[in-house]
Amino acid sequence: MQATSELRRTDRRATDPQHLLYIAAKIMRLRVSKCVNVAFKHVGQGTSITKETIQSEEYINNCLETNLSFLRCIPNSAWFWSDRKKDVFAMIRQLGPPNAFMTLSANEIGWENMLKLLYKLKNEGTEISDEFLAEMSYVHKAQLVNEDAVTCAIYFNKMVNCLLKILQSKKRSPFGKYRVINYFKRVEFQHRGSPHAHIQLWLGNVPEDSLSNDPEII
Repeated sequence: MQATSELRRTDRRATDPQHLLYIAAKIMRLRVSKCVNVAFKHVGQGTSITKETIQSEEYINNCLETNLSFLRCIPNSAWFWSDRKKDVFAMIRQLGPPNAFMTLSANEIGWENMLKLLYKLKNEGTEISDEFLAEMSYVHKAQLVNEDAVTCAIYFNKMVNCLLKILQSKKRSPFGKYRVINYFKRVEFQHRGSPHAHIQLWLGNVPEDSLSNDPEII
């Protein structure tokens, strides 16, 4: 909660990239510490753990290798995606195979409203006009984006959620009667640092494929 409060304040000093990495590392250590404590509670009945045992590096490494479930609290770890894979398979069992796949990438330099917001946050609420933004250099725009990755990530997430709501809407979906019923979303970050979303879509009223029940095709 404290980290979230710092990152969303009008004072944008907390969004410095170095500070972000520090917060991320600290949160990860806290999560791992809590999960490791839970893992040690399930070492088995009749097993006595002494102070010397805990201080043994060999014992700790053995516990980590044999009980890696605590890693599911760390995004992008093998155990984290193992849980997510189970969610996908559960959706496929209940809903069938997805009907469409969509990939979305952030375009921070081209999103004028977001650039105005970044400029406003950086300059203590100062508004800029469309003309001023049009004359702004690419380097200046890139600097605004690089200095506030938190706002960019939140903006992208809201854009994706808004798009999904439109696709699910009965009145506004561009798919018409084939609107989105369910979806599975995975957000990752590209090498350049921008968010990137992969989304599987399940559509409604989809015509039945005569070949879908062919064992050879399945």
